[in-house]
Amino acid sequence: MKCRGVFLISIFIAALLLSSTPVSAEDPEFGLVVRQVESYFHVKRTHIPLLGFMKPVLWIARPAGAKSVEIAIFEDQDFSRGLDDPEFEKLINQSVGQNWQPLVRVHSRRDREQTTIYARDMGKNFKLMIITLEPSEAVVTQVKLSFQELIKCLENPERMGKRGQIEE
Repeated sequence: MKCRGVFLISIFIAALLLSSTPVSAEDPEFGLVVRQVESYFHVKRTHIPLLGFMKPVLWIARPAGAKSVEIAIFEDQDFSRGLDDPEFEKLINQSVGQNWQPLVRVHSRRDREQTTIYARDMGKNFKLMIITLEPSEAVVTQVKLSFQELIKCLENPERMGKRGQIEE
C-alpha cells in the first residue's frame, strides 16, 4: 500500500513537471506566427496549466473532426497598436508563407477587435490558422481538419456541438 502511494505521488509530480515545460512539437508556421506576435508587441504568451495534457485528449477525442490543435493565448497585455495596422498584417502574411491563403478578415472598429483566418490545403486535410487581436489580449490558434468532416459540419451545423463530435 505504501508503494502505491509513492507511485501515485511520483506520477503526479511528473505530470506537473511535464505540463510546465513548453511543448516543442508545434507546427513551424504556427511557432513563427507566435514568435512574430511576441516580437512585434514585446509580449509573452500566457502559460496554460496542463495544456500539454490537453493535446493528447484532443487528439483522441477529435472534436468536430479536428486532428490537431495548437493554441497560444496572450492575456493582460497591450495589443492596441496592432489593430488595423497594415504593417502587422504584412508581417503575419509573410510569416504564414505562400502555402496559406487569407480566408476571412474581420476588423471591428466599434469593438476594437481584429480576426484573420488563414487556410492551407493539405490534400485530404486542411489547416486553419486563426489570429485574433483585442486591445488587451490575443489568441493564435491552428487546427488541422479533414475536408469530409468540414462538409458534414456545413451540411448539418447543429450537430457539431453534440458530444464534441459530429455524428454520422
